[in-house]
Amino acid sequence: MNYDFDAHLCLVSAQTAPNLLPVLDAKFAPKKKRVVMLVTPEEKARAENLGRVLKKNGFTVESLPIENSFMSVHNVVLEYLSMHEHEKIALNATGGSKIMAFAAYEVFDELDLPIFYVRKDRNSLTFLGRKFSKEFSELPIDSGLTLEDYLDVYGYSTEQEKKQSSLNKPTFVKELINDQEKYADLLGTLNYLVQDPRNKKLLFKGLSKENSENMKKVLPLLELCKEQGLLDFTSDRIEFKNVEARIYVCGGWLETYVHDIVSSIPPDRIQTRPKQNLTIKSRGNVPNELDVAFLAKDTLFAIECKTSNLAREGAGDVLYRMQTVSKAAGLRTQAMLVSYRKPNDDLKWRAQDIGIEIVQGYDLRRLKERIQKWIGK
Repeated sequence: MNYDFDAHLCLVSAQTAPNLLPVLDAKFAPKKKRVVMLVTPEEKARAENLGRVLKKNGFTVESLPIENSFMSVHNVVLEYLSMHEHEKIALNATGGSKIMAFAAYEVFDELDLPIFYVRKDRNSLTFLGRKFSKEFSELPIDSGLTLEDYLDVYGYSTEQEKKQSSLNKPTFVKELINDQEKYADLLGTLNYLVQDPRNKKLLFKGLSKENSENMKKVLPLLELCKEQGLLDFTSDRIEFKNVEARIYVCGGWLETYVHDIVSSIPPDRIQTRPKQNLTIKSRGNVPNELDVAFLAKDTLFAIECKTSNLAREGAGDVLYRMQTVSKAAGLRTQAMLVSYRKPNDDLKWRAQDIGIEIVQGYDLRRLKERIQKWIGK
């Protein structure tokens, strides 16, 4: 069914995505490819973000300045509709303040023009008003929204996804996850031995007495790595096969595992191919790297992957970074921490308080189930 609108009129506010979603759905998109934005001085920057994404998708954008008052919105809307009385313009009443939405609603309802409201939590659209609410029920939105456009509409640019290593050792990962209690501390000790796993050093030899003792502790892990062709070792030296192998052993395996799990979720549950190591940045802000990110129900889901001892690394810093990311891209961004080692109770309580999901330790065995449940909340 085509709803045959010439243009959408929308109210710009912090809820930017709901103004974009119905425009990108062929069922509801205005046939004249035109979007009119009502913009207060306070929302000018958000209107620029929305306009940029709309233009990128082939729409013509017009901005009407308003004040956040009933009469300002009422008069501007009435004048605009009077000048375009031969067009069928639909009101997206999702954004703006309640006063703004009510003023625009009153004008459209009086003129028997279509009004709709976007339920972002249900990824649906509901028609309002005396005429159209009776004609149409709640309808699903199929926007085809990309992760890049979602972030862009909230003012966040994305750097090109880093080229991913082809290194993937399912047998190695399976062993680490199935015997998590055995390997968790060993992996931490190995990370301590080689320090800073993202530099380019591959050979570690002439280890101190303390580190020689640590070498004995991590022998089962070193043997597993050697079996998989990731490194070689003797009693006083460790040599990684290459930089990719070092990054993989020291934690990259978990990011790859989580990415593969998300990629295996049916496409009717997630909208886009998940991104790994995606960097996002708002104007003037420090970049944030998302280990794994994807869209579901037109909402950003971001996953942080940790194999280190969070108590030693600083759990507060980890949660702060995640909270920053979860607020970065606007409303309803969801964050999850996937930790190979079991975080302490304090971290779990703090994460719960700020709405961050945690999957820990042996729970990684049912990670796909946990992620699908998380998406469905």
